[in-house]
Amino acid sequence: GLSVLTGGRDGSARIWQESPSNPDQWQVVATLKGHSSTVWAVAWSQDSASVLTGGHDGAARIWRLRGGAPAPEVPVREIRAAVDCEFVRYQGYRCPQSGGGRLAMIEEYLGTLEECQRQCCALGEACAGFEVHGGSAEAGQPLESDDVNSTLVGRCFFRAGRLQGPLRWDTSPMRDCYKHVRRSASESHTKHTHEYPHGHR
Repeated sequence: GLSVLTGGRDGSARIWQESPSNPDQWQVVATLKGHSSTVWAVAWSQDSASVLTGGHDGAARIWRLRGGAPAPEVPVREIRAAVDCEFVRYQGYRCPQSGGGRLAMIEEYLGTLEECQRQCCALGEACAGFEVHGGSAEAGQPLESDDVNSTLVGRCFFRAGRLQGPLRWDTSPMRDCYKHVRRSASESHTKHTHEYPHGHR
């Protein structure tokens, strides 16, 4: 499939590929971190084995892609383990971001829960979390269940920057908020049932 290289304000460059399941959608398959500010210029080498990036920090970097970008079909559990990516699930809640809509990363990404988790993990620390509309949220599995139906397709809205506190959502289609945290933080995350219920995913 086709690949696209982009630079971002968070100092990262990203490689996007066509989704194997939906040619109308693209997903991040590699995040290149190294600049301390906005990446303004990006370019592929002639053989597509290397990437050149230029940033507002005055640095130019050459990235050698070992074996190419990871395949999109890699199981999300493997990606999460590799990048120390974990989520806290707030069932029946929406997760607005601080700073307003201008910080939204990807809106209405159509996919399963696993595909949305994979996308957020691939975006790295830039992804603060995501909100699922319908799909696995609509199925209404018990809060503490590890058997959330991840095969149902819903719409995912990815958030950048910092999330505000989850807000209760009681209107159809149902929503779930998944906050992106590092595994070390997730393991010590305290459950405040008086504020809002949540579980680890």
